[in-house]
Amino acid sequence: TSLIFALWHINALGFVLIDTWFPGTSGETVDDYAMDYARRQMRWSIAMLVVALPSYLWLNRRLAATLRADPASRKAGLRKWFGYLTLFIAALTMAGDLIWAIYALLMGDLTAQFAAKAGLVLVSAGLVFAHYRLEAEDADAA
Repeated sequence: TSLIFALWHINALGFVLIDTWFPGTSGETVDDYAMDYARRQMRWSIAMLVVALPSYLWLNRRLAATLRADPASRKAGLRKWFGYLTLFIAALTMAGDLIWAIYALLMGDLTAQFAAKAGLVLVSAGLVFAHYRLEAEDADAA
């Protein structure tokens, strides 16, 4: 859960920053309400990251220590099931992101803002996929 919260808010924070760095292409102006909303969204994401990211890192470190102490626990059914579920969700996220980017390209809507957001989602899901794929390989080798 802490991984999901951390990734969600890393991406939410990234989306706000991308919206700031790459203004919309339709020439709209940003009013005070939109800027206030963006600032509140950034504060919320930062607050969530201050709690969720260290929580995930601490739990992951404890899990690694447990696995070093008892390597047989790598093959636990529930642990493997959650790992493969995470891989599946990350793969679906990457596929959906690529499909949406190709669709935007074909529709002529592939802006720098859209490409940056799609890239952020792809990198986030790709890192999760790579991490859990390595863990799955380690569990299969053990």
